[in-house]
Amino acid sequence: MFGFGKKEVKKDDTRELKAMLEGLESERSQLRREVEDLKSDKKIKEQEIKHLVKIHDEKREIEFKKKEIELEAKYSKDLAAVKDEFQDKQIEMFKEAKKDMEKVHSKILARLPNVNAKLSGSI
Repeated sequence: MFGFGKKEVKKDDTRELKAMLEGLESERSQLRREVEDLKSDKKIKEQEIKHLVKIHDEKREIEFKKKEIELEAKYSKDLAAVKDEFQDKQIEMFKEAKKDMEKVHSKILARLPNVNAKLSGSI
């Protein structure tokens, strides 16, 4: 009689332990699925972050190139204005130099004697 009670207790304990084991195994499999889900979520989020960083870098690169083009256009415009101004000054200087040379030339011709000669004969 005393031993019979122990067997029943052991069977009840075994049933409880089996039920507990099944519960723990189902919880373990659920936790594994959650871990896998979290890993895949992490991977997806990392890829999204990499993608967003790449988009941000490309956007900055485009903005930099736009700014560079604007600066080059401004530089070209300023350079063209300076060249035009320099060219206008050069043309004006050449005109002044031409007038001065014409004056000098006319003064030199005025000082030379006027010689009219008729050459004839053979040498």
